[in-house]
Amino acid sequence: LLYVCMKVMYDSRFFPIEFRHYFADLIEMPEWDAINPDIPSEVENAHVMLQKWLEAIQRQIASIHAQDFLTQYKLIEIMNTIQNEYAARPLELVRRRKEVRKFIISRP
Repeated sequence: LLYVCMKVMYDSRFFPIEFRHYFADLIEMPEWDAINPDIPSEVENAHVMLQKWLEAIQRQIASIHAQDFLTQYKLIEIMNTIQNEYAARPLELVRRRKEVRKFIISRP
C-alpha cells in the first residue's frame, strides 16, 4: 500500500521521487507554505520558487563529476520535467508540493 501511495504521489511526470531525494531541503522551505495556489495573484511568488528549484538543480548538475553521467542525466531529466510541467503554471507546482507534504506528514 505504501508503495502504491508513493507511486501516485511521486509520479515521474509531475514530481519525480529523485527530486525529493536530492532536494528535500528545497521542498521543505517555509516560503512554500506562504503561497496559496488558489489565489491567482500568488503566481509571481510561485514563479520565484520554481526558479529557485531550477537554479538549485543546475548547481547540483554542475557539481557532479563527469564520471557520474547517470546522475547528471537523471538530474537534467528532472529539471526538464519540472520546467516543462510547471513553467507556465507555477501555482500547480505549489499545489503538488502541498499534496506531497501532506502525504509525508500523514504517514505513521
